[in-house]
Amino acid sequence: MARLRERSLQVSEEEQRCRALVTDLLRGGAGSARAAGELIGQGLISAEDEVVVIAAGATTDPEAVASVIADAAGRGGRDEPSGRALTAAVGDRGVVLVAGQQGLERAAERWAEEVRRGVRQRDAEGGGVFVGLSNPGRPDEAPDLLRQAVLAAFAAAELPELPPVVSWRDTGVYGAFMLAATASPELVVPPQIAGLSTGARTDSLARTAEVFLDAAGDTAAASEQLSIHRTTLYYRLAQVENKTGWDLKNGRDRLTLHLGLKMQRLLKSGIPALLRGEDARRGSS
Repeated sequence: MARLRERSLQVSEEEQRCRALVTDLLRGGAGSARAAGELIGQGLISAEDEVVVIAAGATTDPEAVASVIADAAGRGGRDEPSGRALTAAVGDRGVVLVAGQQGLERAAERWAEEVRRGVRQRDAEGGGVFVGLSNPGRPDEAPDLLRQAVLAAFAAAELPELPPVVSWRDTGVYGAFMLAATASPELVVPPQIAGLSTGARTDSLARTAEVFLDAAGDTAAASEQLSIHRTTLYYRLAQVENKTGWDLKNGRDRLTLHLGLKMQRLLKSGIPALLRGEDARRGSS
């Protein structure tokens, strides 16, 4: 029993050291290069490997993510996804680094599905579980890949047209706008949109406009989702037009409003602060 306990403690300490190295790799700066060297030296990743970063949504416990990955890796056999999966926590967010060569993207997709399914099984009260994946890249690109994965997870949670597990490339135009929003928010969210929100009220004009635009202008679907009469919806949409000066029958105005509302939601989340903190940490390394 004493030997088993000693072995358990040793494994735990090894896992903690591995997580610390992965966290340093993802944070960037001088510590990132050192961490990459140690991960390669310990045989945890190969110098020839590419990596994909998986980030769980902000409401998911990082320990739950680590537990799911450990369980999946421990199953063995054909049920275990290929590729090496290493876990970490960055900014209180559960992150998985998948390393490999052939079939890496498919392996990462399977690990991401394991996270979503496993966390949901562990937390029946947790509601939706959202997961983002980066593009594949070199280990020295890991900090930028983390940004892709975090923003993809945010998009999965906030954009109803996207699935709960989404890759960075599948965020499409939203991906480019999210990067712009974190760099220059004043260029992405027009000032006309600010007056549409009233705190977190579900009957705000911003909420009405967003649901209407998410429904591609289907007034019946939007009315049902908002639980209001269609006449009330028309009245609110007229208020949106009056306050913004935009015509919701004009495709360009609709696109500007729709993207602006999504980006406003991003800027009110904790994502920009997380990314700025990681940038600052890189700059001071």
